[in-house]
Amino acid sequence: MYLFKLLVWLGVLPPPVVRHGSTRIVWIFPKFAVKFPKTEVRKLCRIIWKYKKNRSWLKIIFFNRSDQFPFTFHYFLTKGFLNNWSEFVFYQRNKKSPFIFPTYFSFFGIFNITPIGKELKKQPSFFRTSTFKNMDRHHFVKASSFCTYQGRTCMWDYGDPLTQSVILGNIDVVNKFSLEADLS
Repeated sequence: MYLFKLLVWLGVLPPPVVRHGSTRIVWIFPKFAVKFPKTEVRKLCRIIWKYKKNRSWLKIIFFNRSDQFPFTFHYFLTKGFLNNWSEFVFYQRNKKSPFIFPTYFSFFGIFNITPIGKELKKQPSFFRTSTFKNMDRHHFVKASSFCTYQGRTCMWDYGDPLTQSVILGNIDVVNKFSLEADLS
């Protein structure tokens, strides 16, 4: 991130538009976008401090998920890195799918470089009425997960393993949708 900040400061790159997601921060430049992982160290420290006297809760926080605490420590520290790397690997394995937005480069999950797509204003109705939203409520119910790129509808936030399994399980359906979607 500091390299890109230096390049902006030196005037090599224009100032980016910055968007915040749940696990990543995206810097949008005129020709490309860069995705950086987000770490929640302060949030994790507050939770550990709150439960410091309860050893069973600390074990849950560090090793297990529960209904009361659905995230382990890795979610706060490494989820963004894992999503970045997973997105890059998934794209490399499924380059021929028109539904998957390209991820051109990943530096081991520290940052990803992608082209620019045009964000959709509303969620495609195909995913609103289908079973996709029941399989993955986070990604398939938000318009901000989809874009148009080179005349097709794509998903540009697919780093989560659940999202990838939903896409792979329905690859023919999403590819057909991507090419035939009404882009107006």
